[in-house]
Amino acid sequence: MKGQGVAHILAFLELKRQGVPLARDVILLAEPDEEVGGAMGARWMIANHYAELDPEYVIDEGGVGSPDLFAPGKLVYGISVAEKKIVWLKVRAEGIAGHGSQPNDQNPNDRLVKALARLLEDRSPERLALRPNQTPALRPNQTPALQPNQTPALQPNQTPALRPNQIPALRPNQTPVARGFQPSGPSIVDVMRANIGTFAQNKFTNAIQRSTIALTWFRSGVGEPPKINVIPSVAEAGLDCRVLPGTTKDQWMEEVRRRLGDPSLKLELINESDDPIVTPHDTPLYRNLEAAIKSRHRDALVSPILIPYGTDSNAFRPKGVKSYGIFPAIVSAEAVASMHGDAERVPLDAVTEAAQVLFEALRETLKK
Repeated sequence: MKGQGVAHILAFLELKRQGVPLARDVILLAEPDEEVGGAMGARWMIANHYAELDPEYVIDEGGVGSPDLFAPGKLVYGISVAEKKIVWLKVRAEGIAGHGSQPNDQNPNDRLVKALARLLEDRSPERLALRPNQTPALRPNQTPALQPNQTPALQPNQTPALRPNQIPALRPNQTPVARGFQPSGPSIVDVMRANIGTFAQNKFTNAIQRSTIALTWFRSGVGEPPKINVIPSVAEAGLDCRVLPGTTKDQWMEEVRRRLGDPSLKLELINESDDPIVTPHDTPLYRNLEAAIKSRHRDALVSPILIPYGTDSNAFRPKGVKSYGIFPAIVSAEAVASMHGDAERVPLDAVTEAAQVLFEALRETLKK
């Protein structure tokens, strides 16, 4: 979200303009590649320059404030503390090519279409792969960082330099220790329900309550444009799977094979994210974000949330970094639903408010 990046830059610059004393560095980290896993972005920086970053906190994109996204008629600010696991898969059917005038029972298109229909029609919410026995608990005493699709952070006794595609991060002079899942305790969705109440009915709340599969592409045919009278020998489809915390890649792939119901199909892993880690919300930065929000909207509910999409926080959390995703301004469910669409947008006044909330939260967190 470009609006988030602008808000981070504005908050970053305001810290400098007001001469806020720094008890730690604040770095504005701008990097590419978040949409395709971050191999040449956040993950590259972690692999090659982590000692120079060493953040305690990351502020990233993730949650928002909204009067109708999380609950109907209730202003809720969601601060993301965890993400679903990304599992991108390719399904391949192989068969016998031939002339379209003479159909055969080895047409890979037929087999793939039927298998995909079984996959997408299957709703098995109680299976282990969808509802794991081990639910990740919110973990105390872990380490955070600041970032959007970008990563801001300020450094003491230095003029901050801006870099492309931002992520903010607050950091102490310590290397945080990564911690794993706790095998028991309330899931983050359970925490959300307790804080928020009945969820609104929309694609966002639907996605955070279950593991999901989106058929994103289908490739087949011979030639370009494909010849309409030729049966191909290969058909493939891409599946964007977002899996609830606690389910492993192997568990999920086995579930997908079961649903496809055709052992002749080949299932290939294209990409997976790290297993999700839940950032604790009992930290100074979280409390300061909440206080800055409530100073403007006293009746607002502020809750840790799970988000259905992936961010660069997924790369920082395994290092023990406390990562929070929030665009701290009011955005309608309709505007949130425009994300990645051809009409993606955010109100200008929301960018202004988000920048001010971030500045105030950072200022308080930076106090010695």
